Amino acid sequence: MASLSGCDEGIDCIGLQKADKAYLISTIYRHFHECMVVIVPSFKDGRRVCDELRFFLGTEASVVQYLPPYNLLPYKFLASDSETAANRIRVLYNLVNQGVPSVIVTTIDGLMKRTLPRASLCDYAELIMSGEELDREKLIEKLEAGGYERAAIVEEPGDYCVRGGILDIFSPLYPQPLRMEMFGDLVESLRFYSPVSQRTVKEVQEAIILPAKEAILDRHQLPGVIGRIREEASRLNTPVTTVRKVIDRLKTEGVNSGSENLMALFDAELETLFDYTRTKTRYVVTDYEQVKMAAETSENLVRKQFETVLEEGGFAMPPEKTYLDWEAAQAGLTRSKTLMFKAFPMLDGQGESIPAPSQY
Repeated sequence: MASLSGCDEGIDCIGLQKADKAYLISTIYRHFHECMVVIVPSFKDGRRVCDELRFFLGTEASVVQYLPPYNLLPYKFLASDSETAANRIRVLYNLVNQGVPSVIVTTIDGLMKRTLPRASLCDYAELIMSGEELDREKLIEKLEAGGYERAAIVEEPGDYCVRGGILDIFSPLYPQPLRMEMFGDLVESLRFYSPVSQRTVKEVQEAIILPAKEAILDRHQLPGVIGRIREEASRLNTPVTTVRKVIDRLKTEGVNSGSENLMALFDAELETLFDYTRTKTRYVVTDYEQVKMAAETSENLVRKQFETVLEEGGFAMPPEKTYLDWEAAQAGLTRSKTLMFKAFPMLDGQGESIPAPSQY
């Protein structure tokens, strides 16, 4: 630990395997109690590392959070997993408003994906308090701007339902949906309940509503967004019929499936995980060689998908506006006090180095 204390430069650690890395990471966290971001090659690695860290941290296991990547190919305008979106929003919000420093585990894809600015996320967050007055119609309008979908029964994060004086909302910040009972504009009571049994789990005095998706689009923003779509489409020579479809969909559906692909048009400048983490954050790369390969594969896939969309007459934002490339991600890691786990170098018959197999 002496070599890590007060060190502002990266450190390479060679030779550790499998759970040895998680044990060292947990030991570092216990010693310094500072925020840590652990970068892994794949989704499967992320789940495993989270389990290992929770095991070694024991009573402090709750500090481990997973920022998952989306399970869709880039530029696919399909419904993303609501649970994935909720987990990402919750982790990002906790990073901005954290008390106890967290250990965030994410894939290299999760690090390279740009997201909504911290200011946009914090500005959206709505504190609801029992006993206070609230404009319900404005709240519903805000929910839809944040990607919530109206449902007959609230079952998943991002659902909301209105029945008389009752408003049910499943905010990503909580494991259960919130039920608000209102009399006119007065919030009479707040309680979390089970979406299966509909029974009360806990009564509360206040709760925070977060966006359901990383894309936030208020109605008053729409004219400016449409103008930027037309400007970008003109630069990319996108067919007029395609542009009309994109604009019509935003007008009728607002934040819809695949809107995350257009986030760069909603905010002046997207941010990355580097922006969300504080200066006293230690980055850890569990397997540098495999992470680098995964990053380069992801970068090539994003570029290929973007070109395919354009060839098929579709509309998409250029990769540099929605993703970090590996060079930029590596530069961010270099600027941080990053702990790099590396394998012993392997040589072929000619003395040239060859990629080592993943140790996770």
